[in-house]
Amino acid sequence: MGSLSMLFLLFFSQGQSSTPEVEERSTCGQCDERLFCNCSSRNYRRVPTLTITEVVTLDLSFNDITTVAEDDLREYTQLRTLDLRSNRIQSIHEWAFHLLQGLESLDLSYNQLAGLSPAWFSKLLSLQHLNLLGNCYRTLGPGGAPSLFRSLTRLRFLRFGNPALEEVRRGDLAGVIQLDQLEVYGNNLKRYDPGSLGDLWPLGVVTLRLRGPFQHDLALVSSILRDVSSPETSLVVTDILLTGKISVAPFNEINQRRVRSIMFQNATMTDEAIIHFLKVCHVH
Repeated sequence: MGSLSMLFLLFFSQGQSSTPEVEERSTCGQCDERLFCNCSSRNYRRVPTLTITEVVTLDLSFNDITTVAEDDLREYTQLRTLDLRSNRIQSIHEWAFHLLQGLESLDLSYNQLAGLSPAWFSKLLSLQHLNLLGNCYRTLGPGGAPSLFRSLTRLRFLRFGNPALEEVRRGDLAGVIQLDQLEVYGNNLKRYDPGSLGDLWPLGVVTLRLRGPFQHDLALVSSILRDVSSPETSLVVTDILLTGKISVAPFNEINQRRVRSIMFQNATMTDEAIIHFLKVCHVH
């Protein structure tokens, strides 16, 4: 009986110690009279509580946050700017942002989001800036209706894409009407449905990262340039390698649509490519 009792106690003790402990939320007190809370770079693993609830700008960038829970932000209904970039966020509760109906700027860039949910943005009717760069999603939402951005009719600055992005489908940007700035990171894009960006009007500045498609799928590049080019749009093409006449061919689209401004950044171009580019654009 003594041995049996000891075995039972050992099993019970081991069972208790294996139960994971929920980490308590820290408190961030770095808030000033402008209602700005600077909680950046403080090694938070969860969204901290704040010493004020009237916060207007909340900077949680460069921490170790892995998830945004349903109740993490519900008290801060006056938020206008929320910066969550450069954490390790893998999951966001569908209702995490539902009470932030005055939010104007949301930065979720450079996290570990493998999927994007339309529910996150469904109540953000005031949102003007949205940055989704540098995560690991392959598509813009689950596909089909409803679209990821269906409620974001006031959006004016949109940045999306990452090395894992494979598809941009027709209807993915339904709800977005016009943009002052659009940035697309599609260095490994494999599918682009013509017209996916064509309904955005007007477009101000468009930045395109399409290194892979320029090497492997010039028809895809042509479709994108066709959709975003206009005399009123300034194009920025970055992370690009142009080696000859064929690689320059998609730029016929910008000539046909009378684009007045194009800039190259981090570009490698052979002499042959430069000559053919100047010919395509009718530059003398």
